[in-house]
This record gives sequence, structure tokens and C-alpha cells, in this order.
Amino acid sequence: MYNCYLYIRIWENKMIIRDIETHKEVVELAETPFTTRRLLIGNMISAGKTLNTGVKRLLAPIPLWWHILPPNYIVMVHPKSMLEDGLSSVESRAFRDLTQFITPKRKKVMAYVCSHPDDLTDDFILELMQTDSKFFSSNKKNNNKIIN
Repeated sequence: MYNCYLYIRIWENKMIIRDIETHKEVVELAETPFTTRRLLIGNMISAGKTLNTGVKRLLAPIPLWWHILPPNYIVMVHPKSMLEDGLSSVESRAFRDLTQFITPKRKKVMAYVCSHPDDLTDDFILELMQTDSKFFSSNKKNNNKIIN
């Protein structure tokens, strides 16, 4: 099965989505604001639409075989603003839940959440994801991880 590795950085009403293997990236601005005064993702539906639109633009044109056998998505979500006191468990859960907007409901997305202030390198992310995906594929109860 094919894996698609994505790195998603999130700011107020803006996402930068990067395909780690091809090094292509897109900047997606929200049509309807998803950031509120207190939360980076205060409107999950708007954030999900923004993410889905960005992923479709990034991966276009989608190969025909992806419609029959969609890839597994392994995603690093990296909030880049509104992190004054770190991420709460509720915020981390919201970021992991956001990744489910990427793919049809029949597929799951393995999501990582990073609270480190600096950007991560493609090599670091890919190595981490490939190492952990072997572990997570055998451990179905826990397919999300928080990176500090």
C-alpha cells in the first residue's frame, strides 16, 4: 500500500501543506475564517475544508488508481501560532481530528502533532514517520503521536 507523507503548518486562517517526498507545497488561505480569538482552530468545518482543498491542490492531478486504492496518509501537524503556554490535550486532539478531513471516511490518517517552535526538516519527519508507522500499523489502538 502506498503512503503519502504530509507536513501541515497552521497559522491564523492559513495552512502550508507540504508533500515530504516530492517537496511540493501549497499555501491555502481559509475562505471562511477558522481561527477565533482564543483558538487557532475554533471552526473545525472551515479548517477541514481549507485542509481538504489544500491537499487536493497539492496532489493534483490525482492518479486514477488513488480512487480505487487510496493511499495511507501519514501527517505531521505543526501549529505555528497561539502557542504561548504550549498545547493542551484538547488542542492536540483537535489537530489530530482535523486530519480526518483529508481522506474518504473509509481510510484512517495517522497523525502526529508537533508543539516545537521551529520548523522540522523533511528528512527528520520522514525518518520519524517511517520508523513509527511500522510500530503503529501493528498497534491499532494508538495511531496518533505528539512530538515536543
